[in-house]
Amino acid sequence: MKTLRYITSRDSRTLALSGRVFLIGSSSECDFVLSDKNIAACAVRIEIENVETESFALTALPFASVILNGKKTKKARLRPGDRIEIGSEVFIFDHHDRSPDQSANDLDTLLTPTINFANAIASENDIRRLLVSMLRMLQEVLRATDAFIIVCDAAGAYTVFASSNSDNVESRFSDSIVQHVVKTRQPIVVPNLLVDSLFSAAQSVAELKLKTVVCCPILSTDRTLGVMYCGSKAPTASFDRHELHILTFYASLASLLICHLERIERQQSAIRSLTKGSQRPGIIGESKAMLDALYMADRICDSELVVLIEGETGAGKDVLAGYIHAKSKRAAGPMVVVNCSALRQELLESELFGHKKGSFTGAHSDHDGLFRAADGGTLFLDEIGEMSIEVQAKLLRAIETGRIRPVGSAEEMSVSVRIICATNRSLSEMSKNGTFRQDLYFRLNQFGIRLPPLRERGNDILLLASFFLEKLKARHPEKQVVGFHPDAMRALMLYEWPGNVRELAAAIEKALFMSDGPYIKLTLNEFAEPVPDFESATLRFQNGLIHRALEFAGGNKDEAARLLNIHRTTFYRYLATEKGQQ
Repeated sequence: MKTLRYITSRDSRTLALSGRVFLIGSSSECDFVLSDKNIAACAVRIEIENVETESFALTALPFASVILNGKKTKKARLRPGDRIEIGSEVFIFDHHDRSPDQSANDLDTLLTPTINFANAIASENDIRRLLVSMLRMLQEVLRATDAFIIVCDAAGAYTVFASSNSDNVESRFSDSIVQHVVKTRQPIVVPNLLVDSLFSAAQSVAELKLKTVVCCPILSTDRTLGVMYCGSKAPTASFDRHELHILTFYASLASLLICHLERIERQQSAIRSLTKGSQRPGIIGESKAMLDALYMADRICDSELVVLIEGETGAGKDVLAGYIHAKSKRAAGPMVVVNCSALRQELLESELFGHKKGSFTGAHSDHDGLFRAADGGTLFLDEIGEMSIEVQAKLLRAIETGRIRPVGSAEEMSVSVRIICATNRSLSEMSKNGTFRQDLYFRLNQFGIRLPPLRERGNDILLLASFFLEKLKARHPEKQVVGFHPDAMRALMLYEWPGNVRELAAAIEKALFMSDGPYIKLTLNEFAEPVPDFESATLRFQNGLIHRALEFAGGNKDEAARLLNIHRTTFYRYLATEKGQQ
């Protein structure tokens, strides 16, 4: 059956063309009576031309002005979708009933884009891109000219957050309608803007030549985030409650996504402000474990005491050593770094203390050595546990006397050097088994600082990750990265980081170069050995605790058991369990 849709400013209803002739006018004798008395008593006659094909013709009666699809007409054959304007009244000529095949096609038209969007939610990590996909789906389903998400700031100003089309977006929507919905916090559908009492006179409506608009507020619990807006310029378009219900549903979904995005951006902004506003330049950390280590470093900075920094490989021992030097009275002097594991032990003595020409094969000239290079400053001996016993003896004498003797020289010379050492090994255990001089260990351990591994530093992982990302973004501006996706942040926090800060920095650099959107994506599957099982993690923690207790107790097992508040037989059993694992 053919129908007429009668469109008002706030609604539309369907009229059945059941007879051979259908009259429209202001007279009560017409089949449909118009309230506008300026319209002729009988303005339009619609009559069937062919019953079998259900073809209808329109005739404008005397004294009536009729516009068909934007053009004045006297008589015309009607086609589905034709827009009929009689004065200020609007009708759409269309089918009412559909065949099963037509209904199936209409359902496909509605469902296919929605299913595609549902798939995008599962696969798309970029929330802004996901919202653009939503708008394009709505534009297709509602047959709109444009679809927008427009957000409001605290002052009430609004900007386009996402658009179904990318070009010149600010000039394609009615700001009058947007302002109305933001103010009232109520959805609105305007089937016919040309006769709407609120908006027909709006400048934006006239300039855009809009025919129909549907607009819904995007609400959070405490404020209006913005609006979702669809508009059409098509002459036969007319949104009604059906389109309003669809848009209201997607506005609720948009609210969830926008609030989620705002939380991400607030969190990342807080992380950036913490890294930039650090009271300790070069040191990133707010965890208790890290603050305890930094407290000890601050206390020792201005002294001349030898400092021993213990911590796992990659934990940042060199960074802490640099921080101590930078805050010391020797900051104006040099800081010389030597990795004791990177040099052959027969060359380490010469590298540290210097040598005279001809003192050994290859000594073609005098060499001052690193002690003299660090005179007036700091000498940082990294991985000192790798130093040979012979070199350890000369190092102990240099620390005790402040004097060094180059290889091949008979004379000593004075140097003013502050020593900072670092190791990833237990020097206490090494001194007991004879692989490290006990007297040197006691001398070096005048002031010991334990640098915690990254897995013990909690949210410092995110602070460091953000710090590394900001540095990399400055070097690679072509990568348009905003921050970390929530799934990536979760993966960063769950991973054990056996390589500590060094491994984290490498992981962020790799993730930046692999990224193809505004958010860094990482999963636990991308890391080796993501999370250990409970038993192995418990044993590792237990063994570490036993060794720390032994260090504090100076190797006395009974005293270590007392420190741990366990019976000594239990302590011996734990110790035997560890040895059995080796």
